[in-house]
Amino acid sequence: MLRVPTPFPQVGSYALIQDEGELMLCRIVDRDSDTGQVLIAFPERFGASGNKRVMVDRLIDGTPLTDAERREWRAAEQAIAGKSRPSRRLVERADCLRGRDGAADELRARLRKIGVGRAAA
Repeated sequence: MLRVPTPFPQVGSYALIQDEGELMLCRIVDRDSDTGQVLIAFPERFGASGNKRVMVDRLIDGTPLTDAERREWRAAEQAIAGKSRPSRRLVERADCLRGRDGAADELRARLRKIGVGRAAA
């Protein structure tokens, strides 16, 4: 097994997806850059889990934040707190980083559960 995880959203990378009302771990099996679709598998499911083709924007990136992204997030939060009307771009970027930070913990826990925690940490 590779020691370095495949970067999201490349083939072989893991992500989270809201599927059938439940947050599920998925792995990208194939990607069609022309249509923006990916074929995903569900490694937590046992038996005939099936694959599913979805738009890549439905996937929740759980890549851990880098130190630079954490600094950017803190700076954005401070800037938002200090302004009465922060820019939409700044608010969206802060929300994106906050969401990814939360998803990273969930993704890490699910990967450990299926025995991939060491490679994805």
